[in-house]
Amino acid sequence: MGSAQKRISYDEDEEKRKKRMASNRDSARRSRTKKQQQVTDLIAEMSHLQSQNKVIMGKINEATNMFVAVASENNLLRAQISELNEKLCSLNSVLCFVEKNALVEPCQVPYPAQAGTFSANMFQF
Repeated sequence: MGSAQKRISYDEDEEKRKKRMASNRDSARRSRTKKQQQVTDLIAEMSHLQSQNKVIMGKINEATNMFVAVASENNLLRAQISELNEKLCSLNSVLCFVEKNALVEPCQVPYPAQAGTFSANMFQF
């Protein structure tokens, strides 16, 4: 191989090396751009998820407050049921006493057929 051919071969090799280096630079630039886009996308997704999280937490707090209010009302209603059951038992006792001791004539007791239809358990759930 002559000196001229070596020079051509060297120039071709140098040209290939330069092209490869340029290609590698372009590839690295594209890779950095792609990576930056991924980071930007992840930041946007994080922001969106944080926003959704705030909305969900607000709904959870609202539901919790409603639950507490309903539970409180439920406890009040149970207390009222208990109180009404006690009154009913008391009234049934008075009615039984009146019927057994015949303090009132049967025709004076209003609705005598219904006297035995009430019970303390009729309001329990």
